[in-house]
Amino acid sequence: MVRGRVSRADVHNRLDVSDRLISFLEVCAFPPFARDHPTDEDLSLTARCASGLFRMVSARVSQESLPIILLWTSPAVIHQGKNCGNEVRDRLAGTGRNCAMMNMWRMGRWVFIVFGIAAAARAQRYPIMLVPGSPHGIYTMMQDSHSALWMGTIDDVLRFDGQSFYSLRQYGFPNERARGLAEDSDGGIWIATQTVNSQSGVVNGGVYRYENGKVEKILSNPAISVVNAGPNTMLATVTWSDSLDYGDLYIFRKDQNGWRATRVEEKDAKLLTVDHGGSALFPCHAGTCELSRLQILDWPHSPLVPKSMKGPGGIYVKVLRDRFDCLWFRGELAMTYQCPGGLGGGILDSAVGLDDSGTLSEMEDGSVLTLGPGLALGRPGATRFARAINGFPGGVNVAIVDQDGTIFLGTNAGLYRFMYPFRL
Repeated sequence: MVRGRVSRADVHNRLDVSDRLISFLEVCAFPPFARDHPTDEDLSLTARCASGLFRMVSARVSQESLPIILLWTSPAVIHQGKNCGNEVRDRLAGTGRNCAMMNMWRMGRWVFIVFGIAAAARAQRYPIMLVPGSPHGIYTMMQDSHSALWMGTIDDVLRFDGQSFYSLRQYGFPNERARGLAEDSDGGIWIATQTVNSQSGVVNGGVYRYENGKVEKILSNPAISVVNAGPNTMLATVTWSDSLDYGDLYIFRKDQNGWRATRVEEKDAKLLTVDHGGSALFPCHAGTCELSRLQILDWPHSPLVPKSMKGPGGIYVKVLRDRFDCLWFRGELAMTYQCPGGLGGGILDSAVGLDDSGTLSEMEDGSVLTLGPGLALGRPGATRFARAINGFPGGVNVAIVDQDGTIFLGTNAGLYRFMYPFRL
């Protein structure tokens, strides 16, 4: 599994800013400020602390917050020499050197106040509530064209209409773990399942379709992903491995005799997405592979040969192209992006590390959502986070934002929800 490749050093290297702030307070805040007559050593220590704090500021605060912090701390930088800012401070300082120390302490005081406010904001609790009667062990979710929420669990698929849960077990769905859900152009619900026998290690599963009270098995091979690729067309990734490894890519096309499955790629596809233009994207050995909408619709008259693009490097399990033509890559420990014009970067916050769910989706407002130990939602340079300190539950396997802005979390303990947008 992906989690097995994460070392303890990786975890410790991703310390939260609040932990480092506490260390700064212990070392920097109290010794210099506790003395009425600071020494040269105090002045040197304060300078080193201010330098370290400003590195934290540049790395952690948003572009909107940084000018405010600099404005608050600017008197300590501007008022140098004998002039300390007012007559009272001039008389107390006596010399330019003492004046510089007073201004440096004033700067440090403001920085500590700002970081104290930031730490308190990070501890804000969000109203994240467990939905009564929800099933346990939720691993995948989707919202259909009628706004109903579908969720796949470790052994069932259920529909949630906002009040009640309805199981597909009574319609013939087997005791298998759902890994992916999608809706076709006729309103049918597709389910990719993959179940591993804990004793024998044998992998079972298949691709199913539900419509009008009937569950039909379309393919007998275990699958980890399924997407709508156009009218009467679906794509799925089939793999006999119990991890998010490369699998076979299948296309499903409906004709007068029903749905037919054809393998088009062998062991060269991971989780699938479809962009706003109808192109299908997936990680492949060459980096990122793409099937255009025209290629998909022309099949089988023309062969399906994916176009490959170089990815960001490293191991990633899902790639998404958003409405602004930015490519997002969900990796083991982080989420990275590449946008037109050469803009690129990564979201390296601890809230999005250590994830093997492959959760990566775009919201109606263009925000991109992903998971880790916490949740990240936003755009480059404007990402918001929810962590355990904010009430984010443990054991989250999947998350989506529905059409009314509610964030749903599928967890081992059940279905949670809280309202979006959330603010720090």
